Amino acid sequence: NQYLEINAVMPLDWFSNLRQADNYMTAAEIIKGEQEYIASGGNSLVDLFIYYLVWFVMLSPIFVIIFLYVKYGREQDFPELNTLPPYIRDISEIGDLSPSKAAILLESGADDKILGRVIAAEIMELVRLGYLETVEKEIITVPVVNIKSKIIAFKPVEGKDLNKLTHIQRKILEFIKNNLVDGTFSFEEYEKALTQAYKRRLQFKNFYLGLKSSVDSILDKTYMDRRGADLAGKFFVVYLILGFFVFLFFSKAKLVYDMILIFYILYFVMLFVLSYFSQYKRDILSRWTREGRILHEKLIRYKKFMEELTLMKEKRVTDVILWEKLLVYATAFGVADKVVNAMKIQYPDYQANRSLAHFAIVSYSLPQHAAYAASASTGRSRGGFGGGGGGGGGGGGAR
Repeated sequence: NQYLEINAVMPLDWFSNLRQADNYMTAAEIIKGEQEYIASGGNSLVDLFIYYLVWFVMLSPIFVIIFLYVKYGREQDFPELNTLPPYIRDISEIGDLSPSKAAILLESGADDKILGRVIAAEIMELVRLGYLETVEKEIITVPVVNIKSKIIAFKPVEGKDLNKLTHIQRKILEFIKNNLVDGTFSFEEYEKALTQAYKRRLQFKNFYLGLKSSVDSILDKTYMDRRGADLAGKFFVVYLILGFFVFLFFSKAKLVYDMILIFYILYFVMLFVLSYFSQYKRDILSRWTREGRILHEKLIRYKKFMEELTLMKEKRVTDVILWEKLLVYATAFGVADKVVNAMKIQYPDYQANRSLAHFAIVSYSLPQHAAYAASASTGRSRGGFGGGGGGGGGGGGAR
C-alpha cells in the first residue's frame, strides 16, 4: 500500500466522464496518510533494533565463553619447558611434593578415582616415613566355616613428630588411629564395620569429603589460573539479571513477541551452558600458572619413567628405598602395576625384603579397598575410584 503522487496540468474535461474513486481522499487526507506511514516506518526500525538486540543478548554467553577460553583457557608456553629431559627418575628432581600433591598436579584435579589412589599412596608414604609399620595379620574371612586369611595391616608408631607431615597425611593418620582393631588398621576389617553400622559409614563419608576438600585446595592460584572460570561465574549472574530485564521491557515488541517462546528456551539453554563451564567444567576456562605448568610437565616425565621402566635395562634399580618411593608415587599416579612388573625384572629378590614385598601387595589392594569403603559409605553403585595400578591380582601375595 504505497501512495503515488502525480503533479500534472491537464484540461478538466478530460476527467468529466470518470466516476469518483470508491475511497476518495482529499489532499489533506493524503498528507495525513503519508505522515502516518512515515511514523509507522520509524517504529519498524525500532522493532528491528530491539529484535536484533534481544538476539545479541540471548547469544552473548557463546561469545563470552569463546573470549574467556582464548584469553584464559589456552595453555601458555614457557622457555623452561623446552629444556626438560624426556625422563625424570626421582621425585626429588621435581621438588618436595607429597604423593597427594604430585597426583593432583599431574592430573590437574581430584575426582573420586584420583582420591582413592591418594589415600592408598599416602598410607604407603606414612609407612615409608616411619609413622606406620606393616604387619601380617590373620582374620576370619568366612565366619560360617571359620576360614582365615592373612592380610597386611598398619600399626601406628608412637612418638613421631606429626608436625613434619602434611595436613592430608595427618588427617589420614588420625583416621587410622581412630579405627584400630587390636592395635592395627586394615581396610578388610574396616569394610566389615561399614556394612554393619550406619555410624561407621557416616564417619567415613565425613572423612572422605573432608579429605577431598583438602585435596582440592592444593590447586590454588599458585598453580592454577582460574580467572576464566571465575569470570564465567560472574557473567552467569549478570546474564540472569539481564535476561530478566530484557523479557520485562522488550517482550511486547512485535518481532520479539512473535518468537517469545524461542527466546525463553534459548535463555535457559544459555544459563545451563554458563553454569556448566563455570561450575562443572571449570578446567576448560582455566590454565596452569608458570610454576604449575612446569611441575605438571615434570610429573608427566616422572610417570613416563615409571611406565617404561621395564624397557630401561642399561641401569638397574637395586636400591630398596628408591623402589619404595617409586611404588608410593606409582600408586598415586595409577601405574603401580608397571613398577611392580619392572621390579620383578630388575630386582627379582624384592620379596626377600619384607617391607618392599608388602609395598608391592598394598600398591594393588589399598586403592581397591578404599574404593569399596567410599562406595559403601557414600551410596555409590560401584567403587568411586578404581584400582591403583590396574589389576587386583597382586593382593594375594600375603594370603
